[in-house]
Formats: sequence, C-alpha cells, structure tokens
Amino acid sequence: MLDRVAPEVATDIFLYTEDDDYNMTELLGWRLVSPGWKSFIEGVPRLWRNISLLKSPRFVKFQMKHAKSIGLNVCMDVDGRATRYGQQWVVERRKQIVKLSLLTMDENILLHFIHNTTFPLLRHLTINARASADLPTININSLSIPTFDPLRLLSLHLSHVRCPFSTLITLPNLLSLSLDYERSR
Repeated sequence: MLDRVAPEVATDIFLYTEDDDYNMTELLGWRLVSPGWKSFIEGVPRLWRNISLLKSPRFVKFQMKHAKSIGLNVCMDVDGRATRYGQQWVVERRKQIVKLSLLTMDENILLHFIHNTTFPLLRHLTINARASADLPTININSLSIPTFDPLRLLSLHLSHVRCPFSTLITLPNLLSLSLDYERSR
C-alpha cells in the first residue's frame, strides 16, 4: 500500500498521526513491516528530526544519519546527569536546531548555557526545571537575545522557571506562551 502513496503524502500521514514527541524507537519497528516501509522510513529526514540526547549514542547517531541536514528538535539534559552527550554536542549542531527542550536541576549551568550559546534558527524553546526541595524554581532574569533571534521565536514553554514579564514582551512574534508554576513555591 505504501508504494501507491506519494512520499510527501505518506510523510504527512506519519507526522499528523503522531504528536511532535512521538517515540522515535517506534520507527525502528515500522521499518520491519516490509522492505518498502524500511526504504520509505529511512529515506524521509523529517521522520528522524526528534533527537533525544537521553537515548543511547548509537540510536542518536542512527537518527542523525537519517535526519541529514533538516532542522532538528532536540531534547537535552543541560546538567548532563541523564545523558551521554554534553552541551558540546548541541553547540556543534546549534545552526540546525529549530526546537530545543532543556531539562535541568541546576540554575547556574542553565544560565551559563543559554547566555553563551547562539541558536540562529530556534523557533520553539522549552525549559523544564526539575524542581527539588532545595530549588523549587529556577529564576531567569532575562533570556539573552544572543541566544536566539527574538523575531524567529514562536513558542516558549517554561516549567518551574520564573522569568520577568519585561523579558517576555521583547518577543514580538511569540504565538504560544506556556508558564507552568504548578509545583513551584
């Protein structure tokens, strides 16, 4: 059946039936359906663009091979506690990243990273501070303009992160803003 559908249509079906954060390892299983499915799935870079640096290095390398030079959606642990990749991996690919999700428990490491790294194509940014009893929220006094082009950023999600309103109003094209302080104190 897959061979009778235009590749662009089949790609859109895959992408529209899954949310942005679908389990990339499912693609490996779908490749086993038939040689046609394997060829299709491995040949569509958009299907491989969600890179979680929490996965094994072998899987990330496999994803990068198939994602080619398409814009990447990257999820990383800024602190490096739950990943085999460090910030250097992200810094080296920063010109390819359009969506970035940062997980952290360390305010200083996060602030150093976002104030010293430029993401010229970044359109979606998520910062998720994994709150602890010692640090229920992380405070960001400003989102450094060198970090991203404020005209490109379309969505911002902050979870357990406090950011002044004066910083948020500097983002003129922001279409989606999510502030989650549910467990913050």
